[in-house]
Amino acid sequence: MVELPWELEEKILSLTTAKSLTRFRSVCKRWNTLFKDELFVNDHLSRSRPQFILLVESKICIVDVNLDGQSIEVHDLPQFDPGYGVLCDTKVECCDGLLMFSTTRGTGICNPWLRLIRWNESILDKPSGIGYDNSTPDKQYKIFSSCSSYTTTLHANIIEIGSDASKSKTYEFAMEFYSRSSVSLNGTLYWIAYSRVCYEHCIQTFEFSTERFEFYCNLPTKRS
Repeated sequence: MVELPWELEEKILSLTTAKSLTRFRSVCKRWNTLFKDELFVNDHLSRSRPQFILLVESKICIVDVNLDGQSIEVHDLPQFDPGYGVLCDTKVECCDGLLMFSTTRGTGICNPWLRLIRWNESILDKPSGIGYDNSTPDKQYKIFSSCSSYTTTLHANIIEIGSDASKSKTYEFAMEFYSRSSVSLNGTLYWIAYSRVCYEHCIQTFEFSTERFEFYCNLPTKRS
């Protein structure tokens, strides 16, 4: 078979849907490396069509907006299995397109492109976010879960997605989170918190590479 010039091959791949790129990672090492390249990722994202997740009472949908053809496609994501709780009890977190559904009976990790979901009934301890160690080239996604506490001690579990390996950690912690929900950026988790020491509102982070909480910045507050 005559090989295409690499520039043309890369151009064709940049026009391919994200769902197909997910499967194409295993074709060869060169393609897998390309899909991690920042320039390729930015080029592919610039061509992507708007999509969003719709959470309704009975199901979860992914909505695909086609601006060229002026059409909207709605696809159902995997339904919740009986016993995992209803959607009104569900908290959704996201990281790099992966969705984490936290319910009263377990936690599910969903790949909306492949429309697949994997449930883990053992993760019940208030999952707060999903991220990864950004100090290594290969992303090993992990779940951070903790027990909220108003004392200076916070007990947490770090669970690897795939192997379900769990690690328990205890932190001396003088912060109060405004919400269990976090924002994941480049594998790091961010929360809005309140320091019981400095009496300041701030942004607190958790780095999976060091497995440590870090102060990010203070937030402007209006004092009386």
